[in-house]
Amino acid sequence: MAERVDGFEASVRALLALGRAATPDELGRATACPGWTVQDQLAHVAAVESLLAGDPQPQVDVPDHPWLRSPVGAFIEQGVEARRGRTADEVLDELEAVLPRRVAALRALDDDAVITGLLGTPAPAKDVMRMRLTDVWCHEQDVREALGRPGGLDSVGSAGFVHVVLDSLPRIVSRGAGIDPGTTVVVEVTGPVHAVRAVRVEVGADGRPTGVVVDPTADAAATRLVMDTRSFTRRGAGRVSAQDCRYAVSGDPQVARRVVEALPVTP
Repeated sequence: MAERVDGFEASVRALLALGRAATPDELGRATACPGWTVQDQLAHVAAVESLLAGDPQPQVDVPDHPWLRSPVGAFIEQGVEARRGRTADEVLDELEAVLPRRVAALRALDDDAVITGLLGTPAPAKDVMRMRLTDVWCHEQDVREALGRPGGLDSVGSAGFVHVVLDSLPRIVSRGAGIDPGTTVVVEVTGPVHAVRAVRVEVGADGRPTGVVVDPTADAAATRLVMDTRSFTRRGAGRVSAQDCRYAVSGDPQVARRVVEALPVTP
């Protein structure tokens, strides 16, 4: 919990620094999130943290934007829409003011605490913070890429997001990619965050394919995908297409392609 709060605070402070240093033209640049500029990304983080802090939220009608595909998306868009009439300094001031309150409240929690998440559902605080850490870090990367200011790939948030995707790999391989039973897929992330995960597809008790984590060295016939941290996390966040994702393969290239296509874990 403490490490996740530290990583969360570091990513928010990185966003504040990036926003303060950006020019008006840079703040208006498009990002990898459809319909969102750099300033919209900052507004989103400010809105979510304000909501989770219990602050009153402005109510606005959200237009039928073409990038909204679900009620959850429309709910999240409301916070951004409500801040589109504000200056960047006003958005950053709001985020800067709410951050110490959020961090203080989070640091007062222990690993067994239960809190309410973004969508109003109670959950263990450490699980909520895992998602807040990785969400804010992803938006930090969106802003960095739009501004051409790379960084943060060796952070707690980066490691957290790598493992969110890897923890989803059994479902991704067996259900999302539809890989045949008996097949093993190994995914290696080379750095700055390094991690390896292997999944073998088996037939579960319900007769459906299921992914099982196995020893990465156990199957000589496994298909192996190798990606650097940026490529893995940008594809895992759905920010780049499978065609634009850089990776190396040994084994079956069709299996690898299907896994890369199914890799995104964000809505």
